[in-house]
Amino acid sequence: MSLPLSLCPPQKLFGSHNPSSVQLWVSYNRQPMKAAQFMTRHPITEYYIADASEDQVFVCVNHINNATHLYISDTQGLSFSLSLENVLYYSPEGSGSNTLIRYFANEPFADLHRVEGLRGIFIATLINGSVSEDNMRSVITFDKGGTWELLQAPAADSLGGTVDCQLNKGCSLHLAQRWSQLFNIQLRRMPILSKDSAPGLIMATGGGVGNKLPRQQKTLQADTPAVHEKDPATLP
Repeated sequence: MSLPLSLCPPQKLFGSHNPSSVQLWVSYNRQPMKAAQFMTRHPITEYYIADASEDQVFVCVNHINNATHLYISDTQGLSFSLSLENVLYYSPEGSGSNTLIRYFANEPFADLHRVEGLRGIFIATLINGSVSEDNMRSVITFDKGGTWELLQAPAADSLGGTVDCQLNKGCSLHLAQRWSQLFNIQLRRMPILSKDSAPGLIMATGGGVGNKLPRQQKTLQADTPAVHEKDPATLP
């Protein structure tokens, strides 16, 4: 499938009291450009193509209040529906531009990882409140954004100690992605790793979210399904 995408300049409709919005235009299989339709009533200030694999498109949509939501397209890339609210997104001239991350990143990015070797599995970072690691949560989908769920932390650490971190107690596992790597450049935080040649195996750096598990950084290994993590080694 061919999905060349382009943006038109911000435009304001005559007689409208809403701020200017940008419009995403899509061409499917080299056909004439058509305006993409997003199921939202909020003005849109920016689009970011987060992923265009598996015959669908994930697009980060930034609204006037700097809230960014993740939308997924139909197979022609023309109609988009909401998949995940408040996804972590950075733009040098928009979302997150007033944070320290602006000193380390000069291009936009979203904390969204496609798990290679398995269709429909993605890991994203959810932001709840101000942009700080205390407010970040990793979520995973197994059906290309139809449903998302938090990650269960390991039941034990690499030394055999019990880890008391349960989802029903408000504790979950957070995996470092692009934002955490850039913001904590002095720490050895590797990105989420997955390969087509090793389907079902995921390596990542993570820590706990919640009042039961300290944010100690660990190298984690996950087998399919990737909700349940193992802790093969603890970083110094």
